[in-house]
Amino acid sequence: MSAYDKRMLALKLERHPLHCITETRHTENARIELERLSLHCQQKQRHTENARIELESYRSTANMKRGIQRMLALNWRRDIGSTANRNKAYKEFSRGDKALLTP
Repeated sequence: MSAYDKRMLALKLERHPLHCITETRHTENARIELERLSLHCQQKQRHTENARIELESYRSTANMKRGIQRMLALNWRRDIGSTANRNKAYKEFSRGDKALLTP
């Protein structure tokens, strides 16, 4: 082995630990970044699930309100047979949305 080869081998051996330290640091940084992204994804999933639950709640409330409006409209239509009943119905529903209740 020539003197040049011995020097090159010595340089490679000197740099090898530094290279390993650098690679270890890169690996650790990548692991930390992966963990951060995983936590971020979990948070996004929780937000999505909460939004889905809230939307379902709004839908249930809207369906319930729609059902009540239908029931009131049917009762109102049934009761408007006479003028007296019609006046009573208008008075009773004067605070509500008459457009939904008109036949």
